[in-house]
Amino acid sequence: MIYRSLFNLILHHAYFLDKGENLFLDMSAEEQVKRLRAYRVSDFLKFVPSRSTQHNINRYRLVLKPHSQGFRIVAKAIEETGSDSVQYTPIIELPNDLTLTFGLYITDPHFENYTQITSKADNGLYLFSNLKPDSEASDFANIFSSDVSADPDFLLTEEGARQIVHTIVSEDEFFNSHRDRFSIAHIDKTSIDDPGNVALLEEYIKSQKNKGLIAFVRVTVKGSNDHNLLEFDESDPGNIKQYVWNSPLKFTLSFKNRRTFWRYNGDFDDAPLITADTKPLVKNGFVQIESADFNPEPVEEHHFPNPKVNLIKKEDSNYYSDIFI
Repeated sequence: MIYRSLFNLILHHAYFLDKGENLFLDMSAEEQVKRLRAYRVSDFLKFVPSRSTQHNINRYRLVLKPHSQGFRIVAKAIEETGSDSVQYTPIIELPNDLTLTFGLYITDPHFENYTQITSKADNGLYLFSNLKPDSEASDFANIFSSDVSADPDFLLTEEGARQIVHTIVSEDEFFNSHRDRFSIAHIDKTSIDDPGNVALLEEYIKSQKNKGLIAFVRVTVKGSNDHNLLEFDESDPGNIKQYVWNSPLKFTLSFKNRRTFWRYNGDFDDAPLITADTKPLVKNGFVQIESADFNPEPVEEHHFPNPKVNLIKKEDSNYYSDIFI
């Protein structure tokens, strides 16, 4: 028996991986490896499989394997030796419409302070998928895209968020031994847009976002535009074969760190001092602040420490980091 990776989801966050103003993406391969040694997605996010997904993982002999940068799904496979190369087919054939869904939940209370992300007040959610929802425009991002930003490329419309949530809850309800006839799963799909149902779905989404839900990872065996989890041999329509890709699928998503105006408060004549431009928030390294970063420049020289992520305020449309010196 052989285990082969169906896909590997990697999630990077610039707040943890950048070093001062030295961007992770601009670092050498050697330096990136060094930065990733201390990086743990579990420090700020967790992935939770849906009830139906957990059932399908067991049913089709799949394995969910978390790792420091995300998680991978592995399939039990059988080796098949052909004339040209070795190929691997899942021990249990996977249906074309099999979809694996994972909720992405925030575990760090300061996550939204240091992450460029939509507000909790909005009902929008992110969807990382290889199948474009009907509710979204044709340019909605596909998880097969290379090294793309999570915000805003994967942000669902509010209508799309309602439809995805209804679909996922309906899938899970089938495996719920204590079915609730008042559950949103019992909303008829054709009446999702009725005002009363819209209100119910939006209230449910708000309740889940208050629990930390930020996104869904939702990957289907046959995706849009041939973005499939498996390779299909359809040369014989009566005997279509499916193989695990020899080069494992790897999806890398990136969250940007928030940039804020840095506001220095203290017992000095020209307080508060506010940077003329926004500065990046980083966990590691140091962002150097000089008198020239202010307009007007302070009369006296000061030492300008970097801010902490717990002291951030949104005023109008701007974000300010308060530093007391």
